[in-house]
Amino acid sequence: MSKEINPKLTIALAVLAAVFLLLSVISASYSVARTSFAIDSIGKVELTDSVYESIVTAEGYYSQLDDNIGLKGKIGNYQVLRDAEAEFVRLAIKELYLAGKHNESQDTIDALRISARALFNEFFTEAESSLISNYQDLLDAEAAAGPSAIPVTDTTTTVQGEEEIELC
Repeated sequence: MSKEINPKLTIALAVLAAVFLLLSVISASYSVARTSFAIDSIGKVELTDSVYESIVTAEGYYSQLDDNIGLKGKIGNYQVLRDAEAEFVRLAIKELYLAGKHNESQDTIDALRISARALFNEFFTEAESSLISNYQDLLDAEAAAGPSAIPVTDTTTTVQGEEEIELC
């Protein structure tokens, strides 16, 4: 007994497939446009919460793009985002540097140092430290604060055959 394929069902399935494909293309285009717009919306980089939020939003949109289908490559203004991240971190380190020069309280300096390090780590790796023109000022501030102020970048270790443990 052979089953006959209903031509109406075949047409309906083909139409649905085309609709889903079209929606996928529209979604991808929207994601690229949204990301590019978010990057353009960063504007002048200043050390403010609103600029930070704009950078984080744009970076979040960018990281959600599917690189398997080349969406990240379609962001023509990605370097603007990287430059904004670098400038934001540079300004945070500058604020730390100036606080030390103006004899701010140690608590203020510590808070600025911790904040500058956190921002650097959020946007960059140590291998990218050359992108931050005043990165040495952060290292100097950490060295001046003593060994407990120097961040440990990887606090986990795995011994072969053992489970991962947290180092204190």
